[in-house]
Amino acid sequence: MARLFAFVVALFLALPAQAVPGGGTSSSWNQKISPHFTIYYEGNWAPSGIVLELEKIHSMLKLDMSMFSPWMTTEKVNIYIYSSQKSYVAGEFHPPQWSGGLAIYQKRCIVVYDNGDRASLRSVCAHELTHLFFESYFSENRRMPPLWLNEGLAVNMEDRSAGAHGQWTQALAVATPARLKPLKQQFSAVSMTDNGNTQEVSDWYLESFGVTKFLMQNRMQFKNFCKLLRDGAAVEQALWNVYRYHTVDDLDTAFREWLFSKESSGGMKSAFSNAQSFNAITFTPFKTGNEIILRPMAHH
Repeated sequence: MARLFAFVVALFLALPAQAVPGGGTSSSWNQKISPHFTIYYEGNWAPSGIVLELEKIHSMLKLDMSMFSPWMTTEKVNIYIYSSQKSYVAGEFHPPQWSGGLAIYQKRCIVVYDNGDRASLRSVCAHELTHLFFESYFSENRRMPPLWLNEGLAVNMEDRSAGAHGQWTQALAVATPARLKPLKQQFSAVSMTDNGNTQEVSDWYLESFGVTKFLMQNRMQFKNFCKLLRDGAAVEQALWNVYRYHTVDDLDTAFREWLFSKESSGGMKSAFSNAQSFNAITFTPFKTGNEIILRPMAHH
């Protein structure tokens, strides 16, 4: 199977690049085709190994995201890779200057830029593709997912793209109760931009990641929870119907028990018995441009 996958990707890699129109500061755009992506990149050279990286990300995402967007297995996603942050900001998609990437589910595309760091580009692509597939699912009912859930899921998939124990997982294992807000407060955020407090924003992303990871322990429960939210249920109603938590406070109690109790079966601390060996990670928060489309869609 591995050899067959490598052969298929190699076949697509062998296809000649084609010039395509694009925005930004350069008129030189080229194209690569893979089984699941049409990749447009600015300049003569695509980021090293990008086709294989993207196909690996797609394979990883498919397990959890295909239940939301089954079209991901049969339809290609367009990926635009600008050659620099400068040309990305100046390009035709008009992203916020502080953003690291865009997911535009209406066009089934993501927009990123190459900063020369392969690991960073991989994380951004995994993050934005998750937004694309998840927001596409909610858009079927003219809704957007709650911000904490949308970002928590994207960070979760970003973290998985890094391997068995990504930095977010390691950071969660050494998180302290004082770093977490009550979930009622966490869930009340409706936008997340750079407010000058890097630690506060980092903690918000970390907690969103943690509670989403907690809810995803059972994939079908998580899917049913998201379906109820997509259909218009309030968070507490969806929590009760699927997880049997009466209130957000009840979820908060269960989440903290899972996260902080070393004795908790299957909890984060028991799973990371050597968590004390990890150094606390101070994140530069991963910012997306999705605030542009993270508004409730008008009902007609």
